[in-house]
Amino acid sequence: IFMRTEWGLVALMGLAGALMDKAMEQSLQTDTSRTIKEPEIIRLITGKDLPKGITLLSLKDDYLPPAAYIAEVRNSSDPGMDHVFWRILNSGNEAMVEHMTVFPIGKHIASLSYDLAQNLPHPTILRAGKIEYHRELEQIDHKVSTTPWVWSRIDRCQLGNVAAGTDELDKSWGCYFNLFKTRDEPASSKLSNRIASHVVPFVLAGKHRFRIGHDETPTEAQVRQYFASQYIAAQSHRYVFSPNEETQKRIKAIEDLVKWPKPEENAVIASVHIRRGDTAGFNCSRHQKFRGCTYTHKQVDRVRRMQKLYGVTHAYVMTEEPREVELARSLAPDITWMSLVEVYQAPIKQELDEWESSPGSPPRMNVEVYLQLKSEDPNFDGSVIEKHVYGYLADMQLASRADVHVLEASCTSASMLAISHGSKGYMPPHIPSNNKGLMSKPYWCSMKDVQSEKPDPSLLRFRNLIMN
Repeated sequence: IFMRTEWGLVALMGLAGALMDKAMEQSLQTDTSRTIKEPEIIRLITGKDLPKGITLLSLKDDYLPPAAYIAEVRNSSDPGMDHVFWRILNSGNEAMVEHMTVFPIGKHIASLSYDLAQNLPHPTILRAGKIEYHRELEQIDHKVSTTPWVWSRIDRCQLGNVAAGTDELDKSWGCYFNLFKTRDEPASSKLSNRIASHVVPFVLAGKHRFRIGHDETPTEAQVRQYFASQYIAAQSHRYVFSPNEETQKRIKAIEDLVKWPKPEENAVIASVHIRRGDTAGFNCSRHQKFRGCTYTHKQVDRVRRMQKLYGVTHAYVMTEEPREVELARSLAPDITWMSLVEVYQAPIKQELDEWESSPGSPPRMNVEVYLQLKSEDPNFDGSVIEKHVYGYLADMQLASRADVHVLEASCTSASMLAISHGSKGYMPPHIPSNNKGLMSKPYWCSMKDVQSEKPDPSLLRFRNLIMN
C-alpha cells in the first residue's frame, strides 16, 4: 500500500521529473552570480546552510535566530505548497475523516490544520454533523444539542438549524472558509515545484514528525526533521485558513480600522498575544482555576528582547482587553502600539454572576460552551457570534503579518504563528510566554483529543509513522 500510494501521488503531482532534477541543482550550485540562497525548507531537508547552534536554538523556549539569517531566508523563501495540498486533497485516494467539534474557532483552525498535515500523504475529508460532546456541558448537567457548529449559528449561515439540530458543511466551515474541494487548482512556480520536489519524498517516507518531548535530547538531524515538519504544518494552516469571499470582505473592512505602518516606514513589527477572553481579567486580576495568566509587563519585557535583537519599532497586541494595550504603551512609550481591540469591540462577555456566586470571580466554563447554551434561547439572533468571529479572524491575520511574535500558551497563538510561518515560507522568530516549550506546544493543538472516524486498518501504519 505504501508503494502504491507513493508512486500514485508522485505521478499525480507531476513532480517525478523534479525529484531528481540534477540540471537545476547544478545550475544553482555553479551560478556564482546567484546571491539568493536556498529556501529554509530545502536547507532543513538537505542539511545545508543553517545558522550554527540550531539544536540549542530549538531546545530553548525561545526561537531567536540571528537577524542576518532571517534577512537571508526572507529573500529566498516561497510559500508555494498550495498546489501540492490541492492535488493531494483532490486525488481520490483513500481519505482520513475529520469532523467539526465544539472547540473555539482558533483551536478549530489549529486542530484541522495539524490533522491535515498529520494525515499526509492521505487526503483529509471534513464532515459536519458528528460533534464531540463537551465535558463542561456534562459538568453543568445541561442537555444541549451540539449541532449545528456553534460558530455558524449566525443569521446568514445556520442559526435556523439550531432548533432542528442539523449541521450542513457548506454552512458550517463553509460559512467562513473555502471548502477543500470547491477551489480552483492554485498556480505554482519553478521555485515552488522545486520545494515540492524535496517535501513530497520527505512526506512519502513518513518523516514528518510533529513532536519532540522535553525528555528527549534530539540530534541536529531530528531537529531539522521537526522543523521541516512544522513547515509542512504551516503550509497546511495556510491552505486551511482560506476565508471565502464574503469573509475576506468583512475581514478587510475590520483590518482597515487599524493604522498599520506603510511599507516606506520600514517598520519592524512584533505581535504580542495577551489572552484575556474566557480565562482572565485585566492584568491577571482574576483567572480560571488551573489556567495560567501572563502579566502584561512580562510580555512587554519579551518585546524589549525582540527590540534589541531585531530592531522592533511597532507592536500589535492581540487581546480582548483594551486596558492591556494602554498598560503596554505606558511601559514602553518608545514603541508604537496598535491593537484591533481599541477600534473594534467584539469580545464575548459572560455574565459572571449567572455562573458564579462569588462576585468578581472568573467564568467557570469556556466561551464556546457558554455560547452553546446562550444560542438555544429562541431570542438569540447570532450577532454576538458573528461580530466575534469576524473580529477574531481579522485579529489573526493582522498579527500574522508581524515580523516577530510574542506568544501565549494557547491554540490561538500556535495557529497564528503557523499562519505567519506559512505565508512567509520560513519560521519567524518567536518567544513562547511560558515553559510549554517550542517542541511540544504546536502538537498540543492537534486533533489528538477530538473524535474522528477510524480509517481503514490498512492505513493505520501511516498514522503510526506520523504519531511515533
